[in-house]
Amino acid sequence: MARRRSAWSLGAIECVLLAGLGCTPLAAQTVELGPPPIAPGYSIPKQTQRRLATAPSAGAGWFETSSRELVRYFYASMLVGTRTEAMNWTGSVTGCNPGTTSQAYRDAVASRINWFRGMAGVPAGIVLDPALNSKSQDAALMMSANRQLSHNPPTSWACYTAAGAEAASRSNLCYWYGPFDDPGCIEAYMDDAGAKNSAVDHRRWLLNPQTEVMATGDVAETGSWPNRR
Repeated sequence: MARRRSAWSLGAIECVLLAGLGCTPLAAQTVELGPPPIAPGYSIPKQTQRRLATAPSAGAGWFETSSRELVRYFYASMLVGTRTEAMNWTGSVTGCNPGTTSQAYRDAVASRINWFRGMAGVPAGIVLDPALNSKSQDAALMMSANRQLSHNPPTSWACYTAAGAEAASRSNLCYWYGPFDDPGCIEAYMDDAGAKNSAVDHRRWLLNPQTEVMATGDVAETGSWPNRR
């Protein structure tokens, strides 16, 4: 997802679907809708406060969406509350150092994925795998170093690694111009705007119910791309 701005950052979200790479389909579950929600006031009722105290975490697999208060709470904390999390990238294109991002940033990426999955009614227990994060960092660095996005990067690319190429082949890819407020480009993937994205593949990858493990690789601004779109 590209935006016409003066600065940019790049991210790769890897959706791991193969059992050999650590993905196990969730067991089938039955979900029934309760009564329609009642519009809340500006304060959270005590009954809802008690429900919040025992509300399922993302790891529990499913979100309680029958309560508007709960939905509003999760929206504020998991989506809006994570928009400004600093990347704190430690790498450098010079020397082909993929570096890492902060744990808080990676947690924000996972939180944002799980918010959209939970609101879509699919299991919201996505976790990020450290080993796969490392591969995704290689992929993001490759895109940054070569100023291109590719799911099949050639071996001639600067900073090429086989691990990065593997991650690129099974990742959503994005670059972003301007002030960055979408860790992992998750909102951009969910919007999936543009004529080339009519099949909303990026969104479908994030919402695939069988996926349990993902990874993220993110690189901060390192210069301007020659062909901004």
